[in-house]
Amino acid sequence: VEWIEDPLPVVKLAALGIVKSRIADEGKRPEGDVPAALLRLLKHDSAAVRREALQILQNLSDPSVVEGVLARVGEEKDATTRQALFQALGKLGTPAAVPALTREIASTASSPDCVREAALALSQIAAKPESKDSLREATSTLAERYRSLPADPPALRAALLTAMAGIGAPSFTSDFVAAVEADDAVILPAALRGLRAVGDSSKLPRIRTLMAHADPRVRLAAIEAAG
Repeated sequence: VEWIEDPLPVVKLAALGIVKSRIADEGKRPEGDVPAALLRLLKHDSAAVRREALQILQNLSDPSVVEGVLARVGEEKDATTRQALFQALGKLGTPAAVPALTREIASTASSPDCVREAALALSQIAAKPESKDSLREATSTLAERYRSLPADPPALRAALLTAMAGIGAPSFTSDFVAAVEADDAVILPAALRGLRAVGDSSKLPRIRTLMAHADPRVRLAAIEAAG
């Protein structure tokens, strides 16, 4: 804890490296006063230090960690660190993060990278059965943001489609049906997972065609959807 709280960032980063190596090499999670010290680093002046702390905290499923990360979302100005915050919320997988992620997706002032990471985090949370009720509030926001986007960038559209597929709301069906006609290998896997989630078989001929697609990710998603 003394090293984590040392005034010199280089000492802090070295201490964080020790914590990470103990997790990776020995399977030892931070204990005692260490988690609280890590949470305090989320307010450190150095964005690099904040991101290093997040890499550890995102693996600690603890209410205090979720609370600390969510509190930082409203304060963080560094775009790269905001992306790391959303990645952490996705890995923590807590339904408590849904309102913050939904706000990020809805915000036109948010960078495309942050919106993409927020959508991917939602898709991770959607994989947990206990999150179903909390995700209802994100349904309309996802659809509105997705439908307002131009064709580019496909990565953002794919992330939103991935979150929509994770939720699997019937209201998304028309979006999945349209997206599966795309030629973009970035979009197609999410569109196929979406059709599979809502149980729509109207595009079965197209799905069969995609089973021979050049991209293995598309082939796999098409085979799973057909199955």
